[in-house]
Amino acid sequence: MKDQLDFYEDEQEQNVFQNFAKYLYYWKWFVLSVLITISFTFSKLRYVNPEYKAISKIVVRDEKKGGLNSELSAFADMGLLTGMKNNVDNEIEILNSITLVEKAVESLKFTTTYFKMGSIRDIELYKTTQPFEFAIENASEVFYKTSQLFMVKILSASRFQLLNENEIILGDFNFGTPITLKEAKIKIQKLPSFNSKAIIGQLYIINFENIKKVGSIYSKVLTVEALSKTSSVVNLSISNTVPEKAEDFLNELVQIYNEEAIKDKNLISENTQDFIQKRLGVISYELGNVEVQSENFKKTNQLTDITANAGIYLKSHSEFETNLIETETQLRVLSIMIDFMKNKSKSELVPIDIVPKTTSTQTNPLIVEYNQLVLQRNRILKDGTLKNYVLSNLDEQLDELDRNIKESLAQLRSSLIVKRADLEKQDNVLQGKISNIPSQEREFRIFDRQQKIKEGVYLYLIQKREETAITLSVKEPNAKIIDAGRADMNPISPKKSILYLFALIVGIGIPFAVLFLFFMLDDKINGVEDVANKMGSIPVLAEIPFESNIRKSLSHTKEAFRALRNNTNFITPNNENKEGKVLYVSSAIKGEGKTFVSYNLAMAYAELNKKTILIGVDLRNPQLHKYLNKNLNDSKGISNYLHDPSQKWQDLILKSESNYNKAFHLDILTSGPIPPNPTLLLSSPRFETLLKELKKEYDFILIDTAPTVLVSDTLIISKFADTTLFVVRKGVTDKKLINYIFKLDKNEKLNNVGIVINCVDFSRSYGYNYGYGYGYDEVEKKLWYKKSVFRKLFSN
Repeated sequence: MKDQLDFYEDEQEQNVFQNFAKYLYYWKWFVLSVLITISFTFSKLRYVNPEYKAISKIVVRDEKKGGLNSELSAFADMGLLTGMKNNVDNEIEILNSITLVEKAVESLKFTTTYFKMGSIRDIELYKTTQPFEFAIENASEVFYKTSQLFMVKILSASRFQLLNENEIILGDFNFGTPITLKEAKIKIQKLPSFNSKAIIGQLYIINFENIKKVGSIYSKVLTVEALSKTSSVVNLSISNTVPEKAEDFLNELVQIYNEEAIKDKNLISENTQDFIQKRLGVISYELGNVEVQSENFKKTNQLTDITANAGIYLKSHSEFETNLIETETQLRVLSIMIDFMKNKSKSELVPIDIVPKTTSTQTNPLIVEYNQLVLQRNRILKDGTLKNYVLSNLDEQLDELDRNIKESLAQLRSSLIVKRADLEKQDNVLQGKISNIPSQEREFRIFDRQQKIKEGVYLYLIQKREETAITLSVKEPNAKIIDAGRADMNPISPKKSILYLFALIVGIGIPFAVLFLFFMLDDKINGVEDVANKMGSIPVLAEIPFESNIRKSLSHTKEAFRALRNNTNFITPNNENKEGKVLYVSSAIKGEGKTFVSYNLAMAYAELNKKTILIGVDLRNPQLHKYLNKNLNDSKGISNYLHDPSQKWQDLILKSESNYNKAFHLDILTSGPIPPNPTLLLSSPRFETLLKELKKEYDFILIDTAPTVLVSDTLIISKFADTTLFVVRKGVTDKKLINYIFKLDKNEKLNNVGIVINCVDFSRSYGYNYGYGYGYDEVEKKLWYKKSVFRKLFSN
């Protein structure tokens, strides 16, 4: 029989739609919430200044990756490219250093910002939009270290009013006139963009910040990154509320970076040049002394051309003397370098290419590597952004190179001393062969040899000075600009589309979360979906709409009870002897409307011209007499019948007209006075006898029973029922009682159970309003337009 039920069982499969529909009922809340969040987002966006992103692209000279070609490559044969190698990763750190950023900020005067006060938001001014300039003629350290805010109100084309951050007037002044404050002397000058007609009465803000604070702000928003691991192309980007400022900052940063790189490159050459210049002075003085001594010797001994006289003897020995002179020159240069290495500091650069290449191929590369590490160490000390372990590592490398250079110079000197001794030994042998040469010639040779040695050193240093001058004259940038700073006119922040999408999500999410919490915490039955999913095979027979008084008007309620009547017939078995059917109407607790359901269901059966009787057996809390406008103590009922064996039930029957059809009547047997022993009375054989007699007289016997949770009266007489209708009420019955009803059916304590959901508000239903009142609600439909829109929006 249960398989033949109507659409109710099919609706149990619509859980997804039901869950969606119960939220959809509150669509007005969602619309209102979305309108609020969208409006709030719109109002907030009006007060936010958009930010723009500027991008610049440069290529950094990097020997490892084959970057920028050097202009010094033409002088590679002179050894001028040594010590100039760069690494892209190191250069990125330099570009991103706070020191370099602060220099760019200071150069562009970004420590001072200008704003035009507006009714919605303040607008930052820059260059063409900036009408005047704030200048500091002199100020104390306190002024530079603290933030300063001034307000300027334009009074006329030549005068303005100055206010402090507390809007206290400091005075009226002329443009360009020095203004003496407590900590500084300032001046405000007009710029070409000043238009007095357009800005008279306008209020402006001047904000002066400490350079370290501004530098830190720009450093945080600056991004410097390599295009790829194998490329020396570097991308620079920064965001700002003024796109022109972002562009100028990137361009200025690259320019200052190139200037600093050129300074670093020239530092070695400048130190070498200074060293050479000092040594030239010393050698020049020594050479002059030798020449004077030679001149005095000739004058004293009245000599003219000794070489011509002794040429025949010395010709064979000239090669040894030439070698000896060259060796002496190299020894002098090595002595100079050894003395310099002993006395130099760790941060001082070593002159390059001073040691003759003919004597060593290892010393000069060591010096080049040493100078490169010194520059890197000085740069780290200057910037102060790297860790101490990096500096310690560099110091260890410098110490190792210093020892290697000294050892190399010492080895060169030792080898040259051995070579000189060998040459002198051979020269002495030759001098023995020319023992006849006058002693004056030998003495003059000493002066002449010293003069040639010093001349060689002097000419060598002159050559190196010219090479260094060439290096200083070439101003090669370390980075070449591929793309100058350029800002995208589409702001990167705020992202309006994302914010509006977020506002939409929040607008939907807030009421959803509230409703979800409400539904989760709601432990009452609200509809068929709360019952059907937990009742197993127990069918939901009907949902009774909420109605104030069914007897006064035709409404959906009548159609609901007609549907309940039809569905009850499906689950009620037919008696073979054609006797009447006994239908119990019960509930778990009081207040769920079982009397209301039993009365109206009895009316629905009477409408079919079926002999129907309604009996009230809730002897503890009877309610049926109220539907007949009877007083409980004035009318007799079933309690009198059960208590008095002489009482006939026919004498206790009350008649009630059917509200469904005036031509038919309903017999009613009320509970009568409340007895002291209801359970005992219902257990008496007279109750069973009564039912047997009624089944012969009536087609349907409906019994309004007591709640099953509170008392056991209903369970005592449950065996006499053909069908039990269990009433649950929306918003009253606890969901936990569903399991209780299921157990009663499973344990067969109730016969043929069906569920009736009472007091359902179909105006708020989600998925189960199928129109019981077809043809009966025209009056209500005509009045819809009279309802207030505001009332409809917030009605529940």
